[in-house]
Amino acid sequence: MSDAADFQKALQQFRDDYARQVPERLAEARAFLRQCLAAPQDEEPLRGLHGIVHKIAGSAGTFGLKDLSVAARTLEERLDAMLLQPARTRDDFAPLQDELAGLDRLL
Repeated sequence: MSDAADFQKALQQFRDDYARQVPERLAEARAFLRQCLAAPQDEEPLRGLHGIVHKIAGSAGTFGLKDLSVAARTLEERLDAMLLQPARTRDDFAPLQDELAGLDRLL
């Protein structure tokens, strides 16, 4: 194989590996969201959720999942705003369940 073909093969392997990891990361995000729903004022699970979504937003496009990256960035912006809210309720977090499900559908 040529160097270019080897590079493309390696790049595709990185993409495939990344795509296999995203469902696990989204499962972790859903677990953090459940914690947010249970304790809306607790900032720790919100920060955990934000961190996962931030990483997906930043990396998905690099690995050829542009739509996932854009959707995750939109969710990240919503989470940024929530982190600035002085008071959060369960109702603030409920719509995020659909947004996370939307990320799953983009895989």
